[in-house]
Amino acid sequence: MIAEDLGRLFEVGFNIGILAYIREKNIKHKFGTFFERDLQELRFPQIHRRIVDRAGVVDASHRQTIGKWSLFFLQKGFLCGLNFFREYLEAAKWDSNKLEIIYFQCNFRGENSVGTHPQSEEEGFHSLLSQLGNVKVDIGRYQQKGEFLKADTLMLLRYRKKFRILSVDLSVFSVKSAEDIQDLDNVEILRRYLLREIKYLRSKSVFSQLSIDTGNLDFKFSPDLVRYFTAFKTKDKESAKLIQAGSYAYSFYQFLLSAKILQPTDPSL
Repeated sequence: MIAEDLGRLFEVGFNIGILAYIREKNIKHKFGTFFERDLQELRFPQIHRRIVDRAGVVDASHRQTIGKWSLFFLQKGFLCGLNFFREYLEAAKWDSNKLEIIYFQCNFRGENSVGTHPQSEEEGFHSLLSQLGNVKVDIGRYQQKGEFLKADTLMLLRYRKKFRILSVDLSVFSVKSAEDIQDLDNVEILRRYLLREIKYLRSKSVFSQLSIDTGNLDFKFSPDLVRYFTAFKTKDKESAKLIQAGSYAYSFYQFLLSAKILQPTDPSL
């Protein structure tokens, strides 16, 4: 439970970082103050209490340590989101003054607020989709696993007359249980964590585990994509997340075509 909750804080921080960059560069968008109103409802002390209570932690010092980790993941997510979106636009060589965000999807409610800002999923989806105008959407279909309404971060960008879909699926790998959370003020513990992260990153420099067992994942691909990945049989979570993000992008593109928001002949990047 605690790993999932810290992952949600990372996701919240990541999307706040993107929003901060959008605001800093004054990038044109259609979501107005929708996300700002959601963020005003979030209170870190409430979120921290909910996380430690759900994890069943009663020791005061351990609760305090989990609070530091919670803040760490929120800050780490913010910096990752801010730098990711900045570097993405720089790599594309786009002038932010000529860029428009047609649609931006992220979530600061429900489980992503660790239950401190509840709201029905359907109401939230309708608010998000209002960015696209008065379109009819089969909410029940597109909120299924593998469909675009489940994406952590999803954008439809327009640069001049060209469009691009940006899809990100996020996860936290460094914490699996409350036992993994130790005092961040201990230099030796920080050194061990750093060495473990470096070793893990080095292990990803080869492609020997770049394959997926589609029958043993905790999520589902869009039905049209399943058959493309049935040959992969080795577990690799990052690869699974990459393909999952692709599934969301594919689902979103099919929706945009069906809703006549995009045409097959529209130029895309």
